[in-house]
Amino acid sequence: MKPLLFAIAFILIASPIRAENPLHLQRLFNLRECRDCDLRGANLSGADLVGVKLINADLTGANLSGANLRGANLSGALLLEANLVGANLRDASLIVTHFEAANLSQANLSNADGYRAIIADCEMIGANLVGASFREANFYLSDLSEATLDGADLERASLDRAELTDATLGNTILIHASLCGTVMPDGSVSEKGCPQPEESETESAPDSSEESPETNTPPEETPPAPN
Repeated sequence: MKPLLFAIAFILIASPIRAENPLHLQRLFNLRECRDCDLRGANLSGADLVGVKLINADLTGANLSGANLRGANLSGALLLEANLVGANLRDASLIVTHFEAANLSQANLSNADGYRAIIADCEMIGANLVGASFREANFYLSDLSEATLDGADLERASLDRAELTDATLGNTILIHASLCGTVMPDGSVSEKGCPQPEESETESAPDSSEESPETNTPPEETPPAPN
């Protein structure tokens, strides 16, 4: 037991990496897999994390700037307020991954699978999403200025109030996507997906006060009384 504790202490002293749970951190580097791990606030800047499995891991506030996460599985992981500036997430699995308020500027997310990922209120300036699939993902209020989305699949995604100034959208799939209040690459503001004003359902009913036209019905003849 003492050798193990000594090894963990050595890692914490000799390395700038920090994590909420050092045992989970050691597991990540030894096994390249750390499902449900607590890595909140970990400093993994520039780390080689190619192909690691971090399913449902908590990386809230972690520093992953410049980290190589190519082909990593981060499905269901929490990356709230994480620093992913310049990180390589090419071919990564980001299914239902939470990135709220994270910084993904200059990050490479090409060919990544972000089905139903939550990427709301994120900085994604100059990010590369070429060929990525983010079907039904939520980009609400995110800044994708100068981002490259050529060939990206954003079917049914929400980009409401997002910033797409100077972004490239060559062959981007936006079928049924919501772009309400989104600033488009040309500076225009989209209204696609905005709630439409309710149409009045009251139809003009006939005025009951109007008299119906009189019909000239001939009076009925009274048959003669019998003698």
